[in-house]
Amino acid sequence: MQFLLTADCAAYLSCSPENIRTIKFRKKEELLEGCHWITSEDNKTLWTPDGFRKLAELIRPGEDVADPFETMPLQEETGPFQPVTPPYHGETGPLQAIADQIALASIEHELQQRIAESRRRILTAPTEADSIALAQSLDRIGHTLGLLKVSQAMLAGFKAVNSQAALALEGRNDG
Repeated sequence: MQFLLTADCAAYLSCSPENIRTIKFRKKEELLEGCHWITSEDNKTLWTPDGFRKLAELIRPGEDVADPFETMPLQEETGPFQPVTPPYHGETGPLQAIADQIALASIEHELQQRIAESRRRILTAPTEADSIALAQSLDRIGHTLGLLKVSQAMLAGFKAVNSQAALALEGRNDG
């Protein structure tokens, strides 16, 4: 599925991104999350085709606004989302930001695949270096669990001492 960033919607609708954010806040009963927009992993609002059309109705009522989802060719998916590039408006800033987001999404997607492949390889056919690294990790985990058990024992001791002190203050001594 293709999405538009808030800045892209603003470029198409000839308004500011702040205007779109304000409308999103004021019209939350009309602009529904999951239907008209979603939030990306990096906390950016991504507008769906229905969301863009609804924004166009709210911002430019009665005007014929070009629908970028109909006029742009489908782009190959490169990661968790694929923004549609807005038309060039003589500024490279917004276009560079979009290119950077697409590149980061692509890198993230590729990195996740490589991590999964490495995990499978290390667990199914580890090299000697992998075996040493796994043993060291298990030692660290064991050490951490040992410290946790010591902390739990200390806490239990403190609770017992506090309980006996409370009973002593009440004039009873059960111990």
